[in-house]
Amino acid sequence: GGAITIDGAGQSTTIIEAAATAGTATTRVLKVNTGDSANISGVTIQNGDSSGFNEIAGGILNCGTLTLSNSTVTNNQTNAGDGGGIYGELGTTILDSDVVSGNTGLDGGGVYAEGGTVTLDATQIDSNTATDEGGGVYVEGQEGPSSFTMDDNSAVSGNSASTVGGGIEINGTGNTADVVDIDASTINGNSTSDGDGGGIAQDAV
Repeated sequence: GGAITIDGAGQSTTIIEAAATAGTATTRVLKVNTGDSANISGVTIQNGDSSGFNEIAGGILNCGTLTLSNSTVTNNQTNAGDGGGIYGELGTTILDSDVVSGNTGLDGGGVYAEGGTVTLDATQIDSNTATDEGGGVYVEGQEGPSSFTMDDNSAVSGNSASTVGGGIEINGTGNTADVVDIDASTINGNSTSDGDGGGIAQDAV
């Protein structure tokens, strides 16, 4: 509870993992509870799998305030749920100079934003997979207004989804207070196998 700070020695040195081998874990790696905060830098977060646990957030579930910087989130999954790499739920999620790569989820293979605020600053969302929607990022406004911002040479690239939104899926479910702001960033090389919006798909906003 409260606030925690983790200063790693670098992504190749400080590893926080749910298992030594991808696909063998039975829980996610980290959770930040409502009202709590975590400031984490210089680490790799990997090999989480919440498929049999709570079915969201294979790598990180953030319900409070998370600032993740100079870090990598990779090889996390949730087979039947959302947010393979990171799930931000009604909190504040700031990704600064990070790489979110090689994660898999139902919706939001890399990052899933459910209400609250998600900010990408000089961050790469790369080579993530959604078995349904939002290969790189899924923005959802059902539980409350979502704010999603990409800036400072961030990139969503090489991600894939089965249905819609290979790079980014924006599904506000009618919440007109949702905000999506993409500035000085790149969206390229994303794809869907049998749907629409290889780069970006927008629905019900």
